[in-house]
Amino acid sequence: MNVIEDLNNSMVFLQEYITIDHAVSYLAKRKGLSNKMMATWLLQNIYKLNIMVVRIDRILCSVDLLENVRDPSELLKNYLRKIVETGQFAKSEFGNEDILGWNRQSANNKFEALGFEKCEIPIEGFSDVDSRDEHLDERERNSLLKLLIGMAAGRYRHELGAKKSVAVTPILQDVERLGLSVSDETVRKYLKEAERLLRSA
Repeated sequence: MNVIEDLNNSMVFLQEYITIDHAVSYLAKRKGLSNKMMATWLLQNIYKLNIMVVRIDRILCSVDLLENVRDPSELLKNYLRKIVETGQFAKSEFGNEDILGWNRQSANNKFEALGFEKCEIPIEGFSDVDSRDEHLDERERNSLLKLLIGMAAGRYRHELGAKKSVAVTPILQDVERLGLSVSDETVRKYLKEAERLLRSA
């Protein structure tokens, strides 16, 4: 059994799908809008979308077609409302197994038909597993963690030892502004790791 090959195959499968958050972010950038405004437009035009909603499990790398859900469009509405009400991406409020998404090709075709010319929602990174991390030696990794905790405390008002960091959301927002994707779990994980390193120094 080749574990890396199995994981890579799972990632290739998930590349056919995108989370609603990722689609909102891409479409907002195309139109020069905020994510909140884009989610509002999607809510107002939800009857035009007619794209099959799926549930994506980012850890198991699986897609559930919501066959047992009476009204998938209601789930989608609630998901978009989260973005509109808070200005934050909905996936930070949901577990790994409750992320809603679309088939990427279906979404591209639909949004192109709605006036988003040459709509090509990019492939989304779903996994926090990154083999490149294995090639960082301990000194390099520790240096990166020191940089992270320094910036988090200095720029994002991260409080050392706090049970819940106020830095996670603004860090995610800045990453998304650059067109990149990282999960809130990843940010929290490395902040905790950086704090452990700081305490042991």
